[in-house]
Amino acid sequence: MSAVKRWTFAVIGSALILTAILGIFMFAEWLGIQISKDHCLDRGGQWDYSQSTCDLPE
Repeated sequence: MSAVKRWTFAVIGSALILTAILGIFMFAEWLGIQISKDHCLDRGGQWDYSQSTCDLPE
């Protein structure tokens, strides 16, 4: 295999790995927000989408 092909495979492989890692972090962030919403609703609160906070009744 030529050096150009090895370099191309290395670049494409690195890009795929970085994309996968970024996707995992984005999914983890989304999942954390969903869990926060679920806990809020379980406690009887209302989720404020504009501020991403839980409004609990007093």
